[in-house]
Amino acid sequence: GGWIKFVFLPRIDADNVVARLTMPLGTPVETAAESVKRLEKSALKLEDEFNLGRPIVRHVLAAIGEQPSLNRASGPAPASSTFSGSHLGEVDIELTPSEKRRLSSTVIANRWRELTGPIPDAVELVFSSSLFTSILSAWKILLAGFPFLLP
Repeated sequence: GGWIKFVFLPRIDADNVVARLTMPLGTPVETAAESVKRLEKSALKLEDEFNLGRPIVRHVLAAIGEQPSLNRASGPAPASSTFSGSHLGEVDIELTPSEKRRLSSTVIANRWRELTGPIPDAVELVFSSSLFTSILSAWKILLAGFPFLLP
């Protein structure tokens, strides 16, 4: 016998690359908007850099005050658990389908991160290029059971 290799959620190249920005709580929406605009500009530079006869960027969606990819991943949830607030932002790049491009979404996300550089005062800036990343980050695990009584 031998071992059968198993991967619970294999890495699959995504057709979207997402940058989720979290600024300090209480950040004015104008400040978050400036940072989101910076992410959007660097996303558009990717098209110029990687367009080798075939476009790689289909659409760019910028959101200020929420993180739609996490809201979608969490499904129907109470309003208190949604990812929204003046300190949040997100830019989502829809790429050409993976079968029609030569670059992986990971390569594109890494270059986007380099083009953007550090964002002042950001608490968190996450570039996601995996099909399952947003789903996994929204999973919540609760372990419950009966207490064991030891003699």
